Amino acid sequence: MDKQDRVAEAMSIHAGEFQPEFVLSQGDNYPDGITSVDDPRIDIIWREMYNRTNIRGLEWWISLGNHDYGEGLGEEWVQVELSTVDRLWKLPHLWYDYIVSDGNASVHFIIIDTQALGKRLNNYTDMMRWLDETLNSTTSDWVIVNGHHTIYSCAETGPISSTYYNELLPILDRYYGILDIYLAGHDHDVQLLQKIDDPVYFDFVVSGAGGAAWDYEIPTYADILRDEYGINKTFFNVAGSFVAMEATKEYLEMTFVNSNVTNMYTYTRYNTKAHRLQ
Repeated sequence: MDKQDRVAEAMSIHAGEFQPEFVLSQGDNYPDGITSVDDPRIDIIWREMYNRTNIRGLEWWISLGNHDYGEGLGEEWVQVELSTVDRLWKLPHLWYDYIVSDGNASVHFIIIDTQALGKRLNNYTDMMRWLDETLNSTTSDWVIVNGHHTIYSCAETGPISSTYYNELLPILDRYYGILDIYLAGHDHDVQLLQKIDDPVYFDFVVSGAGGAAWDYEIPTYADILRDEYGINKTFFNVAGSFVAMEATKEYLEMTFVNSNVTNMYTYTRYNTKAHRLQ
């Protein structure tokens, strides 16, 4: 079994106990993009890989990464088209949002295409304006922005990604007390980074260890993030892994699970905002 295969099997075993509602992609879905909705890599890398007892039939809510752009010939739009022919592949546009609610807690997922921002493609300014407006209007109990690229990292793309630090972070910062998580991939590891002494500020979660070669920690980056940016490295690991999420009105819990189906780390973000608890 290769790395992706082991993580996929661990996802299925874990799902047998916890029964997730869907899978959330962090991008780089296909290493070199796909060229049509009939591309054989769709079966090899996605359909067959995750055709396992407890996760077959789950919807996949997709974000795009740099590798999904392939050779730069518009391959990213093929994945949007794929969502029109496969009911489990959810990518209605390069950026979009959806709300999951069970009648008790609601979670607002806001998906952005950070490759479009980084490369100045696909009307990215419209996306950034839409992101601001969507965050401004949300009323959900929990709010998660999902973009492929990291803002902060203790590994290869760190300690900061300049484009996203300078252009994405200022928008997110405007929604202090509203935004809860910025969820990314790109680095092939898992990380939890948190603002020092500020539990209201949103957390940075990296989940990029689903199969590719690992990006190991660069120890000096954690020091730079702490000393220069006030960001603490709470957790870091390079094991093949995924992140499981559970949300109630009172708390949001994320568990980092490795390919041995071992819980490496669990963190809980409590809902202390009075306006959300009414």
